[in-house]
Amino acid sequence: MRRAARSVRKAVPAPKTAALVTALKSCWRSRVHEDRLLAVLVAEAYRRQFTDRHVATLLKAWLRGSANWDFVDAISTFVVGHIALDHPAAWREIERWSTHEWMWLRRASVLCHIPAVRARAPRTAQLRRTINRLVDEKEFFIRKAIGWTLREIAQTDPALAEKLIREFWDRASGVTRREALRRLPAARRKVLLAELG
Repeated sequence: MRRAARSVRKAVPAPKTAALVTALKSCWRSRVHEDRLLAVLVAEAYRRQFTDRHVATLLKAWLRGSANWDFVDAISTFVVGHIALDHPAAWREIERWSTHEWMWLRRASVLCHIPAVRARAPRTAQLRRTINRLVDEKEFFIRKAIGWTLREIAQTDPALAEKLIREFWDRASGVTRREALRRLPAARRKVLLAELG
């Protein structure tokens, strides 16, 4: 699928954005899983052509039309999170998703932070607010997303990860805790577990 997406990028290196969006919408309308995945991967290949407006329209519509982790995670971490790095206005839309009725949009509101974390440019205040809204949820996929994001922070800023883990420990589920601790340095993980129980 990635080879196919790269072949599109090679064949049409600089499409008009409107034409690109039309083509992506056509591909996304398919009932075939691979067609939809290709739309996401092609969007990733051209993500520098998108702005915060596309996050609030095209990509939000894709997330609202998704009911599985693979599309949601790919859209969030391959496309939307990177657009937000280039177009900070997108973060306002992403934060609104944290209170949306659609569970997968709430998951996306957390996972979109991963590209910023990996770029060592975390949106710490916003992420803290989002976790605070979602950490009490019973949905496994929300709990997992919070833990995964904290795990990513542990790889680039263990001190920040530890601070956030401590802040939410008493409210976090077992799966959130396990994921969050997985990439902390072993010595710090041992101390935390001894202190927090």
